[in-house]
Amino acid sequence: MIVDISADHPHFQYIGRFDRTDPQVPHFSWSGSCIRFRFFGSDLGIFLRHLPDDPEHTENVYIVIIDNNPPQLVHDVHEKNEYRLAENLPEAAHSVTIFRRTEAMCGVGIFEGIRLNAGGLLLSPPQLPQRKIEFIGDSITCGFGNEAASETEGFTAATEDGYRAFGAIASRKLDAEYRAICFSGRGVHRNYDGSRTGLLPELFEQIYPQSPQKWQFSQWQPDVAVVNLGTNDFANGIPEATEFIGDYSAFLGKIRVAYPAATIICLDGPMLSSDALSTCQHYIKQAVTIAEKNGDSNVFTFSLSTQGENGFGADWHPNVAQHEKNADELVAFFKEKLNW
Repeated sequence: MIVDISADHPHFQYIGRFDRTDPQVPHFSWSGSCIRFRFFGSDLGIFLRHLPDDPEHTENVYIVIIDNNPPQLVHDVHEKNEYRLAENLPEAAHSVTIFRRTEAMCGVGIFEGIRLNAGGLLLSPPQLPQRKIEFIGDSITCGFGNEAASETEGFTAATEDGYRAFGAIASRKLDAEYRAICFSGRGVHRNYDGSRTGLLPELFEQIYPQSPQKWQFSQWQPDVAVVNLGTNDFANGIPEATEFIGDYSAFLGKIRVAYPAATIICLDGPMLSSDALSTCQHYIKQAVTIAEKNGDSNVFTFSLSTQGENGFGADWHPNVAQHEKNADELVAFFKEKLNW
């Protein structure tokens, strides 16, 4: 007989912010949310369900990696579905990673467990990396449109790959646990559309954007928090200095309260250019200076190279080649500044 194992089994490893109020149906929506496990057997199916936010974003996309085999894509739909991922594998121990490629605006995902062949067993989970990084940002951090062929394409879930966003790439190269708190169009002072509600500093406090439940920061503490915000604030003009610097400074203070021991790295790039870029860099440095004057010496700035020479993804966003380039730059900075 087949073996069904529900999501509340202690050998499932949840990486990211999951609402496990009902442990049999953990809910999640942040990009990069990850479920890892090991099993003994030859066949594997997973149970996923999707709660869309609106008619424009009707699916989530996941990468599933079994052992060292090429990633498989799972395009999740509304109803609970069993996705058959493997049959006739060697009857042995196998490792599995389920990684959410799409961001929170694509809706809430629900994991409901796995199905194994007769005699299959869920084994103890794999060991987590010792180092931990959280990336806090906007569409760039999400990997918005990074698989699109050109800037003329609009957003689709199919061309957003958080697994190949710069933060995820850099984390793997640094052998670090990766988490992301990111949402397209959001800023630290104002959003892309000019609104002042649902800013990233607000979303940072939530278990995921669609839930009013607050995240308990004591559950997980990163070694490094990487902030890449400002692109949306500057997208439609340069914001007033005092307001932006004040809001950015306040967010740095909020991050410090949440993560007392973490190194904070404030990024800019790769989408801004000209006066918007130089002014954003200046404002961020001013905010970091304020943090230093308030006694926080563990905050740094770093600039990612500006996009262009590698082409573009959807809606002028960085493509995978640019994400890889920026990831390499950030890895070099970690090694130089943090001796990783």
